[in-house]
Amino acid sequence: MALRTVHSRPVEPGPPRPPALLAVAVLIGIALARIILTYGVLSHTYDEPAHIAAGMELLVTRTYEYENLHPPFARMMTALLPWIDGARFDHGPGMYDEGIALLYGRGSYDRELTMARLGVLPFFALGAVILWVWARNIYGDLAAFFALVLYTNAPVPLAHAGVATTDTIFTTFFIATLFAWTRWLSSPTTARALLFGLAAGLAIVSKFSALIYFPACAAALEIRRWRAGERLPPPAVIARSFAAATAVVLIVLWGAYGAHTFRITTKEDRPHTAFDEKFSLPGPLRSVAYAMLETPIPYAPELRNGLSTLEQKNTRGHYSYLLGEIKTSADWRFFPTGLLFKSPLPFLALAFTGAVLALRPGARRRAWRRGAPHLFAGVILALGMASNVNIGLRHVLPIYPLLAIVGGSGAATLWRSARRPEVTRGLVCLLLLWLVIGSARGHPDYLAYFNELAGSHPERILVNSDLDWGQDLHRLRDLCRTRGIEELTIAYFGRTDLTKHGLAATVHELEPDTPAAGWVAISLCSLKSRGGGGYRWLEEYEPVARAGNTILLYRFDELTGPGAEGSAAR
Repeated sequence: MALRTVHSRPVEPGPPRPPALLAVAVLIGIALARIILTYGVLSHTYDEPAHIAAGMELLVTRTYEYENLHPPFARMMTALLPWIDGARFDHGPGMYDEGIALLYGRGSYDRELTMARLGVLPFFALGAVILWVWARNIYGDLAAFFALVLYTNAPVPLAHAGVATTDTIFTTFFIATLFAWTRWLSSPTTARALLFGLAAGLAIVSKFSALIYFPACAAALEIRRWRAGERLPPPAVIARSFAAATAVVLIVLWGAYGAHTFRITTKEDRPHTAFDEKFSLPGPLRSVAYAMLETPIPYAPELRNGLSTLEQKNTRGHYSYLLGEIKTSADWRFFPTGLLFKSPLPFLALAFTGAVLALRPGARRRAWRRGAPHLFAGVILALGMASNVNIGLRHVLPIYPLLAIVGGSGAATLWRSARRPEVTRGLVCLLLLWLVIGSARGHPDYLAYFNELAGSHPERILVNSDLDWGQDLHRLRDLCRTRGIEELTIAYFGRTDLTKHGLAATVHELEPDTPAAGWVAISLCSLKSRGGGGYRWLEEYEPVARAGNTILLYRFDELTGPGAEGSAAR
């Protein structure tokens, strides 16, 4: 039976009213202030020096040689303000060492780190605006307001918006790509194709995950449209739009990698004897051929190399820690477990409500655009579950704005319920109040946030970049000063020069399976998932203090460890 053509162009909402715009500005402004207030508390995370150095390399030298596993755009944004501020770049042999030199080189560590992190901040605000516009476009003002409340109070997005890494910038442009794609499908104009191409190009040059996530999301949406009886636009429209979008994507890719060109030959090399020997062309054609050979050709070899490196890494896998186990292969439970324990319970409750309400027969008959965020969130989670790299919930970070839209639609449906509205509205208010209070209580430790289900020892569930990413050195420094510690032995999960962080007059590295006397500090990630279990002997003792949420401090009167007798910790 032939498919029927369905023209599902929802009525576009009118201009937002001033109170709605004010609410948007207030919610985003509060979130930005909360993020900025974490800067002085949290030291740099494991990956920040590398991203800053790689971005600085491209800005200063127009080369991208440190590492090609990550595309350059988001990294350039982390390096942009330090570069403008005059940070010194020495092009050292390794990006981590160079990043540390950039942070400490001018004796203004806090300023350098703040400048780098500020480069990410506008993209969180932009992503929140895109989320609000998308939710308003398909569900209306009330759902958009609720979606924004959910997103700006979710600790995981707040955490990654506060560090100089690639994940927040990628999330913003990937959500923009999905939104632009749905807009183009509902009205396939060339202008919308150009906007889609721009968003897709920026998503790709922020993180290669876009090349995996988007095709799967687009295919899933097209299957849904096909089942709803929708057809693709006419072939001529597709060809025109595809050409426009592809051109924009290629321009963005080329520009992000430094806008390099090469020539097969130059005018100075004329006549091109080798060419003339193979091709005997008449004068006019010969001149045209010469001009083509001498024309600059855009190229970006780092892009090809980066994709190859990414494929190798995903095939090889990466160590991961989940529920007390260390693995180097895929574990489908990793991302569902992370979402369950690191997302606020009211956030999950409203997202679940929105997903269930979308399954009602009446809801399923509505325009496909209303179900797109639900579908995209499911696809991203499924791809994450199949991934061979399980080192942080940040790898599925775009799921949060999508779930926020789903949760906003659920909250709005409950709010408008004609059946016992006083109960449903009270429930929505209670859940949102729980969310806001719980999120505020987690300040400034959004990175280490776990919900009530995790209990008092979240390190039994997840550690690497979901709890401990090396962010508590400031607090360890303050703890050492308070206790008058002059000598410290430490196993730190991170990349830094510990002698420059003011921890103690003398700092030693704690080697695996090597007992140490005196003051001993260890990062939870090192304790749980690094060193091949070589630090697990410390778990037999109670720490005397904790620096933030991630570094344990011990005091041993004598050497202790495997095989030692008569040692004690107090």
